[in-house]
Order: sequence, then structure tokens, then C-alpha cells
Amino acid sequence: QYLSNEIKNAMGINFQDFVNLTRAEESVKLLLDTDMTISEISEEVGFSHTRYYNKHFKRHYKMTPLQYRKKYKLDNEKLLETKKIRAHDPNIALEYMTSYLENYERYNYEEKIVKINVEASQSQGDFVHEYKDEIILPMAYRILEKGVLDSLRIIQQEISFDYGQITHIFSEEMGIYSKGMMNFKKIKKVMDIILALGLRPDIILGEENFTSARYEELVTGFLEYFKEEYGSYEISKWRYTIDSKATEEVKAVLYGILKDGYDFPVKEECINNHETNPIYDTAYMIPSVIHQIVNNKPIYKFKAMDELLEAENPTNTIFLGDRGLLNWEGLKKPWYHAFYFLNRLGDTVVARGDDYIVTSKGEDFQVLLYTHSKDIEALGDFSVEKSFSLNITNLWRDYRVTMYEISEGINSVYNQWKAMGEPHRLTDEEMELLKLSSMPRITLNYRKNKPVQHINLKIKGHGAVLILFKAC
Repeated sequence: QYLSNEIKNAMGINFQDFVNLTRAEESVKLLLDTDMTISEISEEVGFSHTRYYNKHFKRHYKMTPLQYRKKYKLDNEKLLETKKIRAHDPNIALEYMTSYLENYERYNYEEKIVKINVEASQSQGDFVHEYKDEIILPMAYRILEKGVLDSLRIIQQEISFDYGQITHIFSEEMGIYSKGMMNFKKIKKVMDIILALGLRPDIILGEENFTSARYEELVTGFLEYFKEEYGSYEISKWRYTIDSKATEEVKAVLYGILKDGYDFPVKEECINNHETNPIYDTAYMIPSVIHQIVNNKPIYKFKAMDELLEAENPTNTIFLGDRGLLNWEGLKKPWYHAFYFLNRLGDTVVARGDDYIVTSKGEDFQVLLYTHSKDIEALGDFSVEKSFSLNITNLWRDYRVTMYEISEGINSVYNQWKAMGEPHRLTDEEMELLKLSSMPRITLNYRKNKPVQHINLKIKGHGAVLILFKAC
């Protein structure tokens, strides 16, 4: 209301009239410089119907768009007649003109816009969602906490990973000690939760300070207990990973039980879940992750949630620089949305480039655009933006189009927190507001069948836009 009043005071018209005037002015370029129909121009500049376009255009220009085009648009012959051409030395002219052109926003425009032309019937092979193979889960005992369980449910509903790597299965918190009776009931509760989430466990062994004899006793008892609970087939589908830092004696025992005794596949891995870096909290991770996955490059080993225990000398309790998709209280960090967007892609690659991928699934199409940059120093510089011009041909249906946008300049939770003054802790109300303000911005529209579907958009800062074409 305040903005509307200020516009009216300054310009003498209300906010809606100002918007319609701007649309009418923008349409003049299309009327004179393109062969688009009046209906296409009306839709392109944002009018809901051609009759509203005609009404507002006539209000400002005293004639209809068609009359304006007939009056002012020149064919090639007339255009040549109006031109006055004088020859100049090219080198002198270029030197004279450059100082003016460099300040013009469309100077080097071809280098600043990503032009994407897609033929919908093309195929470049399968898009395999390999990134969903495994995620690092919180420590076993934390999975029993309600807040952690709720967060894992959200991750599985929206992304759906196949395996969850789990540590501290044999720990005092799980009722397992270096000697004495073995009680697997608490572990069973954790395994029930993991399986109910649609995951299978990747169990880390060898991280505890147990003797090789104790490991033999525990692992043998564990496998027999869960074979009886879930069956031989189910536990054969689980993964078993030995921490490479375990002693050679312990490794030999574990290989002997799992590989020789049960014929289960076993791998060895350096379990280093303690690496932290502030960059993991930022919007830089959105296009970085997408670029790595789309181009089949190795990606970061990521966690479901940040662990408070991993942070060294934290300056706040919100963002710890850990590798979780969520912070420890369940806030969706920027790169969470990268995985969410990737999960919405289809199974067939239609087109792919440095800043985009187009996929299909049946008659539906998915477009993912992103602002990939190796320049971490550009973080927070929202003037660094990327423009996209997307043309898709041979979409022979009407489509409902949904656009999701997440970027540094709009709704990154990390940037929202910084805008709050980087508080060391948040109230429950502030936490809920942050959750709401960091959701992807959603735009809905309907597109009728036409030879070319065209979309122009910009992404400010590091971010991504997902466009879903749903056939009607």
C-alpha cells in the first residue's frame, strides 16, 4: 500500500496502471522488431488476455497495437529509404564508439545471455540418479530423537536416497559395551526406523575401541539376530563398511566373518565425517552440486544433517560449516534444494550444457538452469547475474508449467540469516520464519500448444531454477 501511494504521488497513476503502462511500452519493441502475433505479444509482456492488452495499449497510445504496427513498422524497402548512410574508417569509428557502448547494458549482450535451443524429440541417453545412492545418517542413537526422525522423513519424501551410512551402531549409547551381555533391542529400533524410511543401512564397523575377539562376538551375534528378525535376503542387501583406521587384526576378523563366513560384499573406507568448511552453508553449493552431478563428476560426501559435535570453535549455533543438507535443527541449507531439483528431473536427457540440463519423462519435460561459477569470491555479489533465453520446439501438447527458484539473492536460508544480523541463536518463531522464507519461489502458468515455447529469465547470484512442463 505504501509503495502504491508513493508511485501515485510521484507519477499521478496507481500501481496497477503503472504496471500496465510498462507492459504496453515493452510491447512496442515486439510490435516493431518481431513478427510475433498480437496474442503472443500480449502473453509475452504479461497481460492475461488480448482484450486487456488492446484496452491498455489504446489508453496510452490512442490506437490499438495492430494499428500502431501498421502505422510505424517499416518493411525492408522503406527502412532502406529512411536510412542515411555515411562511410567512416572502421578503426576510428570503433575507437569513438567503444567508450559509449561499454556503459550500455546490452554491450556484449551475446556473451551475457545463455541461449538454449532444444528440440523436444531429441535424446542424449539416460539420466541416472546415482547421487541418490547413499547419504550419511546421524549417529545411530540420534536417529531415535523425534526431531531427527522428522527431518529424515522430509529428506526421504522429497529426495529419497537408497542407502544410509550409519556410525556408532556398537556404542555405549546403543547399549553395547566392550564386554558383557549383548543387547540388540535398541539397535533393532534404529534398524526398523531406517527400513521404514525406505533406506537400507550401510553399517560402519571397526571405529570403536574393541578387541578383535569382542568384534567377532558382536558382529556374529548381530548378523544372527537380524537374520532371524528380517531374513537372510534382507541383511544380504545391507552394506558393510570397515573403517580403514581399524587395526589389521580387527580388519582380518571382520573380513573373515562378513566375506568368508556370509559371502557379503565388504568395502573399506576412511571414515572422515569431521571435515567442515563454511562454504557448505552457502548458496555456492547449489550450482556447484548440480554441475558436478549433471556432468557425471565426483561429488562431495554429504550428510543428512549437521552434527553439533563436529563443529570446532563455532561462532554461532545455526551454521557450523558441516556437510549436512539440513542444519542440526532441520533448516534446509541451500544445497538441499539442489538435490530436490535434481530429483524432479526425468530419466531421459534431451539436452545438456554448461549451465543447464533438459530431461523428459513420458510427455512431461523438465528444465534445470543454474549459475555455475568457480569464483567463490563472487558470493554475495548479486549484480553477478545470468540471463537465459530458452526455446523448446516440438512440444505438441498444452502444458501446465511450474517454476521453482532458489538463489542467493532471493531465498537462501544462509543469506536470510545474515540479513537478520547473524544471530548466535534463534527463537522458535525466528526458526519458523526462516523455514518459510527459504522455500523455493514458485510460479505457475498455463501454456497452450504452439511451435516454440519461449522463456526468458534471470538468476541473481548463485542459484538455480527448475521448470516443469506437465502435459495436459
